[in-house]
Amino acid sequence: MRGGREIWTILTDTGQQALGLVSEARALGEEAGLRCCVVLVTADEVGELAALVGAGCQKLVHLEAEGREIVFYRPIAGTLASLAREREPRVILLLSSLFGRAVAPRLAAELQTGVTADCTALSMSREGQLRQIRPTFAGCFNAAVICRRTPAIASVRPGVFTARLYPKCALSVETVKLQGQPDVFTLVQKVGEGADTIGLARASVIFAGGLGLGSRQNYEELCRFAFLTGATPAASRGAVAAGWAPYSAQVGQTGAVVRPRLYVAFGISGSVQHLSGMSGAERIVAVNTDSRAPIFSISDAAMVADCNRVIEAGIQKFSREGLS
Repeated sequence: MRGGREIWTILTDTGQQALGLVSEARALGEEAGLRCCVVLVTADEVGELAALVGAGCQKLVHLEAEGREIVFYRPIAGTLASLAREREPRVILLLSSLFGRAVAPRLAAELQTGVTADCTALSMSREGQLRQIRPTFAGCFNAAVICRRTPAIASVRPGVFTARLYPKCALSVETVKLQGQPDVFTLVQKVGEGADTIGLARASVIFAGGLGLGSRQNYEELCRFAFLTGATPAASRGAVAAGWAPYSAQVGQTGAVVRPRLYVAFGISGSVQHLSGMSGAERIVAVNTDSRAPIFSISDAAMVADCNRVIEAGIQKFSREGLS
């Protein structure tokens, strides 16, 4: 494939994470002279498009699939590959959701090109190639990847990009039917995934715990405090590695990227890897016994104190007010 004049964003919804990726695609497209095209894979009819247009979408392709077919990734990837061969987009972007992680490698294999997963930043090179940044070596380094074939395919971590507002434009819309037969697998039951990094990325208030909490029991007390106040519990990589919290709660380069209104860090020193995942918060409060902890340098409020005592005091206060 030679690489045409479009940059694609493949989505299954039009939520805030998706709109953020559309805005980033539009920005990249303007830099490289590419048209921002959204390929929306849904079982529903295309409804209100104002949000997509406002986020930067210039063209919409609706890949129509029945509800049960959305989980059959092979025919979806095959249909997308046929479209890509015909229209030759230069770049294809997806969110690192369950859908994106399943479709991106299949699509890359169909098109015989490369794919970079879990990107945390994107840019265009002087030659008009997609420059993809992702953490590597357990988050110790960032790798810059350029795919020398087209289309360049990348999946992006939820929460990395926020939606911007673009002027209204005339939007061309077309509908494409899913091609091919259902997958070789039979869907027996679909089980909810529960809390995941996408849900964490949408949280408005986050209470995060690190190794400074001292034990799993203390992390569970943090979760209780979060429940009483309506916050979402999260954890540093160290706390997850210690087995105190599930990976779905991890914030940082190798976890979720979050942008809450309030981020409270309990017992987290603030490694570069962790800061890259939460520094976009509107307000940051840090509680740590070490007055030289790096996280204090980016905090709006700092408390040099035993984080477990602060959590205990918070639980007692809200319990007295009848919120337990």
